[in-house]
Amino acid sequence: MSADTVTTTTTRPSRKHRAHTDSETWLDDVAGPGRRFFASSGNLLVAVGVLQAAQWAGVALVVQGALQHQAGSFGWGILVMLLGGLAAAAVGRASDRAAFAGRAAVAQAIRQSLIGALMPDRARRMAGEPAAAAHAVIELADEVADFHATAIPLRRQAPASMVIILVAIGIVHWPAAIVLVISTALIPLNMKLAGIFAQDGNDRHLVAMQRMGAVVLDSFRGLHTLVSLGAVARRREDISIASADLTKANLDVLKRAFLSGAVMDIVVTFSMAVNATYIGLSLLHYVSVPGAPPLTLFAGLLALVLCPMYFSPLRRSAAAFHDRERAGSAATVIHGMLADADGENVEASVAAEWSALEAPVGVSLENVTARGGERVVFTVDRLHAEPGLWTAITGISGAGKTTLLSIIAGLRPTVGSVTWVRDDLIGTDHFASAPVVGACAWIGQSTVIVEDTLAANIRLGRHDASDEDVLHAAEAAGLGAVIDRVGLDAVIGDGGWGISTGEARRVAIARAVLSRSRLWILDEPTSHLDAATEQQVLDALVTASRGSTVIVATHSRRVIERSDTIWRIDEARVRALEGSVITS
Repeated sequence: MSADTVTTTTTRPSRKHRAHTDSETWLDDVAGPGRRFFASSGNLLVAVGVLQAAQWAGVALVVQGALQHQAGSFGWGILVMLLGGLAAAAVGRASDRAAFAGRAAVAQAIRQSLIGALMPDRARRMAGEPAAAAHAVIELADEVADFHATAIPLRRQAPASMVIILVAIGIVHWPAAIVLVISTALIPLNMKLAGIFAQDGNDRHLVAMQRMGAVVLDSFRGLHTLVSLGAVARRREDISIASADLTKANLDVLKRAFLSGAVMDIVVTFSMAVNATYIGLSLLHYVSVPGAPPLTLFAGLLALVLCPMYFSPLRRSAAAFHDRERAGSAATVIHGMLADADGENVEASVAAEWSALEAPVGVSLENVTARGGERVVFTVDRLHAEPGLWTAITGISGAGKTTLLSIIAGLRPTVGSVTWVRDDLIGTDHFASAPVVGACAWIGQSTVIVEDTLAANIRLGRHDASDEDVLHAAEAAGLGAVIDRVGLDAVIGDGGWGISTGEARRVAIARAVLSRSRLWILDEPTSHLDAATEQQVLDALVTASRGSTVIVATHSRRVIERSDTIWRIDEARVRALEGSVITS
């Protein structure tokens, strides 16, 4: 290695440092959608501070009027106190609403980014570990949004409010203001030391929570395998250890948070005690500062009650400083997920070619092995589903029909080669591809129906579909009678209340039509239907899927008779029966 290379290597920032810098930049940038709300909240908080100072001035007038028998001061004090309190409450509520709106905007933006990056789509398999992804979407996004909803308004409010209160105290009695300035200079260093200490605890807590989620999710996924291997007790021990580590990390975070609060409380309490002692001794004429004006009861009380208000923004800033360390840990995880997902994306041009095809797609499988734990579910030597034809997959329950469909759709990693082939692109670089998640139409045994209109349920197949596209898809799926009866704008209950099971299946068919996919994968689409309804659904499938390749797992004699090719799973092998086309 040359000397130049050594110099370059030693002066370049480490990968960990660059990642930390990038996540810090991302943490600041992600506040964009809520900044105008946060700015409004901060400005309103400054107004709240002024009104509260006026309220306390009213309190000081009331006390002075009561002790010195000044009816005028007492009356004015009551009026100022009431008006200041009511106005401060109203403005404070407006500030909270603005901060909440900004928080919601930031959280929504983060969740949209995460869902767009992590969920499978036409160009990408699902990125990352599902437990970590769920934790990021549900909890970490809120932690980042909560931090910005507190910190950004405070950054606008704290300096202005502290200066206003300091000037007010300086006007009534400047020595008290000097004590506050000296005390303030001690706070930033203590906050920084406490924050560094808290960062390590937040990082450990985040790692422990992610490990706990991963262990529990993995246990649920592999429960059958754990039982068959007799490893349940060992896994129970792993969960107990992960739970204990998470509990310890939670307690550690609380200890560090209490320490951060204690540092601030010590400095603030000391400053207030010094001010209170000085004001008390001055009012008793035991202490006097050369050049300072005589301290009246009103001035002394006002300076004393404004001291906690002066430090209130600093107390909240200390809490926000601790929140930044937690938000920083969350930002590191979220930014890392987004960066990893971006790195795993397939080229958009290739994905676009598979998203809306004009020609049907063929499917080839070669040397495929599917496993369930240590057990081989089935193997495939070499099979091909011809474009534009129906291929039926048969076998006893539990033979692996749904598993084979998942492999063809690209939803399940496997050993071997699974290829989608486009006859219209043969001779080009993109005539064949590995399965592209989301680019095929999937219809399962049950149809998810949400509480919304019939049109909205169909539009789940493609959210940007026009009303004309929805109507065409509904008619192609055989929903004409339903439309005549209730209309596309009729609200369907959650789970399909208001329509029959067969009609719900036809909703799923309409979604497939709307997706424009030329590869349909069907998992027992006519199961649990009576003979007449089964025939109606099958007829709708045949009509709607015309021009597409259909691969269907089924026990139905009618569906098998309709199919051009039959694959049977028997004795852990997938074979083509007579009439199937086997690739050479």
